[in-house]
Amino acid sequence: MFFSGAILICSMVDSRRFLRFLMAELMALALRLNPTPPGWYRFVEARVCFFLGEDERAIAASLAATPHLNALLYRCLAQVMSGQHSAAAKTRDQMMRTFPRFDFAAFAKYFPICGPKALARYNEAVAELRSCLA
Repeated sequence: MFFSGAILICSMVDSRRFLRFLMAELMALALRLNPTPPGWYRFVEARVCFFLGEDERAIAASLAATPHLNALLYRCLAQVMSGQHSAAAKTRDQMMRTFPRFDFAAFAKYFPICGPKALARYNEAVAELRSCLA
């Protein structure tokens, strides 16, 4: 089980070091090694899939995750990027009720989201979310 967790964490490494397909393969390997994973595996899967542009898979993984900030955040961002604006607004409302001090910019800075392409996708999704809420 520890090995599958380590592989899962490796899938989160900045895409400058790992090719996109390798990130997805590491994620799949971690889930094969632990077919009944703890809930946090799924919010990590949601994060990885969001940054790979696999929005539907990110949404599904976030729904299977524990009710963690990351699960709600990446569900919301994947929903907005896939055009599901009303669902994204509902997820954002749920996130803000649960985590009222959440700040999108602070999250990107302190979590951190350090890859330029990943940060660009995150910022694009946040901007799209703000425009659909306006």
